[in-house]
This record gives sequence, C-alpha cells and structure tokens, in this order.
Amino acid sequence: MDPRGTTDSRSRGAGKRWLFSLVLLLLLYGFVEGSASLALWYLDGAAFSLERLDRERSERSPEQAAVTTPERPDQRPWWMKSEILHPYLGFVINPALRKAAPHPISDFGFIDVAAPLHRRAEDRLIVGIFGGSVAQSFQSEGTDTLAELLTGSDAFAGREVVFVRTALPGYKQPQQLMTLTYLLSQGAEFDIVINLDGFNEIALHPTRNGPQGVSASYPTNWALRVQKQIDLAQQRMLGELVVLRDRQADWARSFEGGVRRYSVLMNLLWRVRDRRLEALIREQGLAIERYQPSRHTHEATGPRDRFADDDAMFDRLAEAWLRASLQMHRLCRANGIRYLHFLQPSQYLRGSKPMGRQEQIAAVAVDARQVVLEGYERLMPAGERLRGAGVSFHDLTGVFADVEERIYIDACCHVNPRGNQLLARAIGEAILHQPEATQR
Repeated sequence: MDPRGTTDSRSRGAGKRWLFSLVLLLLLYGFVEGSASLALWYLDGAAFSLERLDRERSERSPEQAAVTTPERPDQRPWWMKSEILHPYLGFVINPALRKAAPHPISDFGFIDVAAPLHRRAEDRLIVGIFGGSVAQSFQSEGTDTLAELLTGSDAFAGREVVFVRTALPGYKQPQQLMTLTYLLSQGAEFDIVINLDGFNEIALHPTRNGPQGVSASYPTNWALRVQKQIDLAQQRMLGELVVLRDRQADWARSFEGGVRRYSVLMNLLWRVRDRRLEALIREQGLAIERYQPSRHTHEATGPRDRFADDDAMFDRLAEAWLRASLQMHRLCRANGIRYLHFLQPSQYLRGSKPMGRQEQIAAVAVDARQVVLEGYERLMPAGERLRGAGVSFHDLTGVFADVEERIYIDACCHVNPRGNQLLARAIGEAILHQPEATQR
C-alpha cells in the first residue's frame, strides 16, 4: 500500500469532517439568527432593521437622555431640560438652547423660525396654531400640506401663508387662551386661528397635577417647576432616574460597532434589556411626577380643587375646556380673526381606527384607555355645545376611521407624518367650508 495514498485519504476525510462541521455551524448560526429575527418581529411588530435599531440606540445617548439643565443642575427631571418659566404662559422653550436644539426656537420661546408678531396684508394669510404636543407635531409636519390646500383654493389663491407656531408639548387650556391674549397684546395679528387640543385637557390633571394637589387650571407639573427646594426623597428619586438613564445609554453605546451591532441575536438581547430599562425609567418618571412632598406652598398648588369623585372631576375639566375655547372664539371675533377649534383624535376611542399588530404594540397602553374614554365622553358633547354657541368646532376623532396604515407612534396620542398630513387635509377642508356667519 502506498503510504501517500493513505495520507491523502485521511486528509480528504478530515477536510470533509471540517467542511461538514462548518456547514453545520453555519446552519445552526442561521437558525439562531432566524429565530432571533422572528423574536424581534414579535417584540417590535416589524422586520429586523439595523438602521431603525441604530437610530433608536442613538436616542439613548447621554445628550438625548440628560437629566440636568444649565439653570438647575441635577434638580429637574429630563422632560423639563429645555423649558423655562414664563410669567403669562406658564412655560416656554429656552431660546438660549437653540444652538443645540434639533429644531428652531424663536425669541418668544416657541418652536418656530421667527417671532410670532406679523402684520396682516392683502397678499398674506397669517395662520396661528395653538395646542399641545399633537398640535406641535402638526405644525411641524402638516403645515406644508395645509398651505398647499389653502393656496390651491379660490379663496386664498396668490397669498403667502405665514404660520405662527405657538403649540408646545404639555400645553393645555387655558394656556392656549393665555397665549392668544398675550400675543395680541404684543401686537400680533392673525387671519385664522387653529386650536387643536382635547387630550391634555382631560388626561394631564388626573395623572400629573392632581396627584400633586395642584389646581387643574395650572400648567402641567407646576409644583415641580416652581418649588424652590427638593426634599431628600425627591433627590434620591432623581438620582435613581439618572442612574437608570446612564445604564440605558451605556448599554446602547456597547452596540456601536463589531459583531454586536450586526448580529440579530445580539440586537434581540439589546432590545430585551433596553425595554426593561425603559419601563423602569418610565415608572421612575411617573413616581417623581406623582410624589407628594410633605409640604407644598400655595405658589406650587394654587387654589385647591375639591371633586366629589372622578365623574365630577372630568365634568369640570371638560367645562373648563369649553369655556377657554369660547373665550378664544370671542377674542378672535372681536379682532376680526377666523377661529376654528378641532378635537384631536385618539386611538383609544372604539372604532376610531383599524390597527395592526405593530401599531397596537407601539400605541396602546391599557392604563391610559379609561382616562381617555372618561374624558372624551365629556369633550364630544361639550364640542356640540360650542358649535351651538357659534364656535366653528370640528370633531376629528373619526379622521382615521378608514385608514389601515400605521398612524399612531406612541401610547399617548401622537401621529406620524402621514397622520399629520391627513389632519392637515381635514383642517384645510374645514377652513374652506367654514360657514360665513362664523368667519369674522
């Protein structure tokens, strides 16, 4: 026997075994990665996307998740990091932060490229937008569609549409009314005023101001904004929040490169832990907002609200919403301004929108449903009363009723660009078909 033949045969056998092992490992790797991809699809309601996951991880950076502010280091929750107190409006965005902000900030503290003071002209249409975060999102992503619709009509053809963007996250009545009053007192002029609201007016007091013993008419989280000292328990809670956000940022940073970034299994592990940290951060944030110090000054609470029960509370919240809108209507009429009030949609209302699995995962929270249902049950008939009083009121709760594609992006109330375009079309149609009797 030729020894060289035996050696070659053994080499070929070893090579085949190595090849078989490699193929087996590749199949096992493919099975693991495929299973991880299915698990991620189940968690996210969407196929694996490295670009999407990288974008989400970038949002966990220390810059995005910072708790501190230049004005009060280590003393305010992260959601206040860009806000400052305003003597008439409650709070606005700090213009000093405009260089680092992802959006323009005017000297008045609104998310806008210019000051809100404009003069009427025959070739110009000045449109003011008022409301909370849903209106703020609309004024960012829906105004191009609205301007196109208005200027394409006979009524406004040839006119430049100038938008005055005053909506800010957290705003609720009477802040819209106060903002309109303040701007008019400063010389602002409007042709049209759009007020898009409703959710904040019924949801933020039961979850924010109420537990703090703060008046329902005061701005959101008012006690936390104005209290001069933070007690030891609050300091500890804020410290725990900082630690949790640091952990989340560090965990995201560890996936910036290498195998971890590209492996579906590793991305699944990141997602699972990130979600757990996000839940803990959310719980800690709510605990801070709902924490009741042993003493609150009148500066922090305002006049005490006393409700017999939740029904009485929601009734009064809806009534305050109605009164504020009616005053905006009267103020606009006295100044020759067309006023239109829109009740924003909500995914929690039955039949308001068909929702697929991905949208349900992102946009539905069981603990929010009852508050919204209780509140909107009062807002919709209150809107009818506004219409009966001559207000150009429009209920947009059914605007997405026939829209199959995903619109809602979170469990609060916010919508994606497509949703804002649909809102713009509904608002534009309402403006173009506003009865003559309510125009001026």
